[in-house]
Amino acid sequence: MKASIRTIGKSKGLIILKKILEECGIDQEVTLTVKNQTLVVKPLNDVKDWSDFKSKKQSVAFMPNEFDQTEWTW
Repeated sequence: MKASIRTIGKSKGLIILKKILEECGIDQEVTLTVKNQTLVVKPLNDVKDWSDFKSKKQSVAFMPNEFDQTEWTW
């Protein structure tokens, strides 16, 4: 899909079709990053910080699994 960059006041803007925003799960706010000269737009709720990783680690830290039951030798 081709899109044009438009002037909006003293800034520039990009009009994104509603269908594309919905498909990407984008509602109101996004994060913008540049990677290898490519603009990356992600929904704000997709951003991870250390608190997200910490809470997930704590919730699965002591889940027993087959490896724990059979492979450990002391």
